[in-house]
Amino acid sequence: MCIRDRANTGSIRRAKVDMPSPRSGEAPLAITALRIDLQDPAISLTSTGRAPGWTNNTIETTSQTTRQFITSSRSNNLPVVAAINTAPFDLITANQLQSVPTNIRGFAVSEGQLVSSTDYNGDTFKSTFLYDSITGARIEDMRSNITGSLANQPYAAPASEVTLASTLKVATSGFGIVLNNGQVTGNTTLQNARSGLGLSADRRYLTLVAVDRQPNASQPSGWQGATDFDMGQILFDFGATNGMLLDGGGSTQLAWWNGSLAQAELLSNPLFERYVGSSLGVTYRPVS
Repeated sequence: MCIRDRANTGSIRRAKVDMPSPRSGEAPLAITALRIDLQDPAISLTSTGRAPGWTNNTIETTSQTTRQFITSSRSNNLPVVAAINTAPFDLITANQLQSVPTNIRGFAVSEGQLVSSTDYNGDTFKSTFLYDSITGARIEDMRSNITGSLANQPYAAPASEVTLASTLKVATSGFGIVLNNGQVTGNTTLQNARSGLGLSADRRYLTLVAVDRQPNASQPSGWQGATDFDMGQILFDFGATNGMLLDGGGSTQLAWWNGSLAQAELLSNPLFERYVGSSLGVTYRPVS
C-alpha cells in the first residue's frame, strides 16, 4: 500500500508548510506534519524493539535511521507506512552514521515487551507516550520512585514496569511535555530541529511533527529552528491538546513508505540521517 494514496484522506493527512517565525528577522520554520486517525481499524502503532543481547539500561536497541526502521519493519511483515524518531539515547558522535547497540532514555515498550525502564538519573526523561489497542493513546508524566543515579548501569527492570509493558503495544519517552491541556509550555530560547507528537482532546488524532533547522552562528545552539515552546504551539495549531517533545537536533526524521517506488522516503529535510535509538511507526492493514 502506498501511503501517498492515503495522504489527505480521513485516516492519514500530510501537511508541509513554511510557518513565519515568531521571532522577527528569522527565516520561516519548515514544518512537516502527519495527522493519523487512530480510530481507523486499519491503523495501529509499533516501535523499535529490543536489541540482541538486550540488557536493561545498557544495551536496549540497535540504532538505525527512521527510513531503515520502516524498511526493516516491512521485511518482518509489519506494514509500517510512516515513522518518526522518538526517544533520546546515549549518542556517541563517532557512531551516529552506523548501526550500533545503544541505550535509549526513559520508559519504552514494543509489542508488549519492555525495552527500557524509566530513567532514574534525576528523572529527566519522564514525558511518555503510551498506546494500546483497547484504551488508545495517551501522554503521561511518568515519574520514578527510585532515588539515586543508575546512569548506564544494568539493573533489573521493576516488576511494575514489566507488568505495565505487557498491557501496552507501544510506549516511548521524550524530553518533556510542551502542551498540557491546551496550555503551551517549554523553553523559549534554544533553537534546533525538533520532533514532537500530539494528541487531540478526544485522543482520536495523533499528530507527528518535524521542524527542520539551518545553520545560524548568531544563535546559542549554532542553529536556527524551533524552540520547545514553538513545538508546543505548532502541535496546538495542528489540533492537539496535549503534546510532548521527542529527541531532536540531528536526530529529527519524519519518513513514510512510497509504494510506487517501493522504498521509504524522507518527508522532513535533515542535514544528514543520523542512526537513532528508536522510532515510532504507523502501520496500515486493510480490514477485510
